[in-house]
Amino acid sequence: MNLVAYTRVSRIGDRASPPNSFITWTYSLPQIESYAKAYGHEIVAHFSDLDESGGKESRPGFDEPLAYGDQRRRWD
Repeated sequence: MNLVAYTRVSRIGDRASPPNSFITWTYSLPQIESYAKAYGHEIVAHFSDLDESGGKESRPGFDEPLAYGDQRRRWD
């Protein structure tokens, strides 16, 4: 199954550089890909939001695959 990966960081603030760093998509995406592969799936696209609250109904990186999927379906 072709899947899309979505990652989000709620608030970057002053955590953008060490020592108060945050876990970015560069860390979490390989974990998501590994999980998908273990179950026979493939990540075909990745979308991300930085500094976006999960409580917001609309987020650019979250909305994009929903709109894109309707136009050119690349994932299941």
